[in-house]
Order: sequence, then structure tokens, then C-alpha cells
Amino acid sequence: MKDKKPSLLRTLDTSLAIVGEREDGLLEMRFKTEDYIIDLDFIQETWEVFNELDPVDKALLVVAGKYGNITKEAREVEMFCTDSYNAFKAIAIVVPSIHKRLLGNLFFALRRKKTRLPLQDVPN
Repeated sequence: MKDKKPSLLRTLDTSLAIVGEREDGLLEMRFKTEDYIIDLDFIQETWEVFNELDPVDKALLVVAGKYGNITKEAREVEMFCTDSYNAFKAIAIVVPSIHKRLLGNLFFALRRKKTRLPLQDVPN
């Protein structure tokens, strides 16, 4: 028998994703479409949403789309080195393809600033 996916207790909408607090205590971000582009505006939106959901001592699960991309300007922002993200205990990013996973691992390994929290991307 397949395990039931935890339901979301509270959700907030952004332009590209739905962010919610699950009944098991995780915060979950799922992109609305498989094809999207993360830009500086979306990063700002997520910071505001996470602050509203109070991420202190919670883990974040990000479910990426197959064709998601990030603008050059957004890549240069230290997205995971802000108060919004530093409050998390851990971040897991579910990626749908091996090439995206390899690129993600390389990106996080070569970053100038390392996060202080566990960060892992996992196959779906």
C-alpha cells in the first residue's frame, strides 16, 4: 500500500510556486509548472513567504520542475545565506533528472559562501 502524502495545513502562493506547511512539520515548495525561470523577483517573493511561515527549526522540501532555469542575476544572489533560509534545519531539493542533479551538486560545491545547514538534492 502506498503511503499517503501529508496534507498542507496552510499554503501561500507565489508567482511560480505554492509554499505550504505540511502536517508533518516540513515546509514544502512545489513549482506550479514544469517550465519556469527563477529571477530576482521570485527570490524576493520566497524570502517574504518563508518569513511569514516562520521557518525556525523546520526543514524545507523543494520539488523542482523538469525544465526550471535560473537567471544569471539570480544565480549571483546568495539565496541560501539569508535570515529566511538560515532559520531552516535542512533543505532538500527534489530534482527530476540526473543532469539537473549533477549541475546542482556542482553549483553548490563551487559557491563562494557555503550554507551552514545540510543541503541535499535528491532524485524523485
